[in-house]
Amino acid sequence: MEKKEKNNESKFIGMFEWCKEQALLYKDGKLEQWKIDKLNSIGFSWDYYLTTEEDLKEHIEKDGTEELINLIY
Repeated sequence: MEKKEKNNESKFIGMFEWCKEQALLYKDGKLEQWKIDKLNSIGFSWDYYLTTEEDLKEHIEKDGTEELINLIY
């Protein structure tokens, strides 16, 4: 695997973990409303049991990563 591919895979895994964390915070009622609104605007899945790496990959391929990355930072 090339260095660039490995770096992209690391970013993807980090993003997947971040998404799972947001879903858990939402479930616990600890996620800020502005984040809920932004994530809802891009069709975020709040059911973290159904959110898989494949779901996230599909979203990234369809809509790109820019919106998710902007939400993270």
